[in-house]
Amino acid sequence: MLKPSHINYIYLIYGLIFLAMSIIPAGKARRVTSPTIKNIFWSFTAFSTTKALSIFSGLSIKLISSDEMLSVNNVFALIIINPLAIISSVISSVFLLHFGISILTYKTSIRINYKVFSILLFLVYMTLYFSGIIDLHSAERISRYSFGFNGAFLSSIGCFNLFKTKVNSEEKGLPSGLIICGIAFFLYALTEGIITNPISGIPIELLRLFTAIVLFISSFFVVDLLKEERYDRIGFI
Repeated sequence: MLKPSHINYIYLIYGLIFLAMSIIPAGKARRVTSPTIKNIFWSFTAFSTTKALSIFSGLSIKLISSDEMLSVNNVFALIIINPLAIISSVISSVFLLHFGISILTYKTSIRINYKVFSILLFLVYMTLYFSGIIDLHSAERISRYSFGFNGAFLSSIGCFNLFKTKVNSEEKGLPSGLIICGIAFFLYALTEGIITNPISGIPIELLRLFTAIVLFISSFFVVDLLKEERYDRIGFI
């Protein structure tokens, strides 16, 4: 059984991993010329950044709420941080769906700017909230179980499909890395979308931390798509 202080440290590391994960493709995205790969890099970076923001905001709420005598400043901070944590969680799920669709259609002839879809989806959520139809907690729960789960699942299928395409066509690259990507997003779909209780005595916090580590490793293989673009441009493939 993990102590509250241990859980806080786990979530701190959890958030730092996603923050580091957002930096990896962001540093490479400036060199991308392919609109399709730009979509993949842009959505992955946005997903990782907003996920880190939601984790840090949620951790801040826990730390502030643990104070038995809340000051006026702490109460004011909670009023600001709580919506920030929920909204950033919703946005991260939307961007994950964006990423899933982008990588699933990477090797197809479909060329759509999915950034518009993500923005419209977020605006729909905000409209439902401000109109009083749903509250922020409901929006976060719906986005996590629908867009977050589906986005991770589509990302997993997209990585496995891309692996199959590379193997069958004998393209250059690291197909084994795509398997790691597929497994990472499948684990994310489970730990963030379905599993909420410990498994065989293993706390869900540790399962999510393990998933984040695998995702961090897989982010390097997402960046390898830039190498493939270079091959295409100079005629190696």
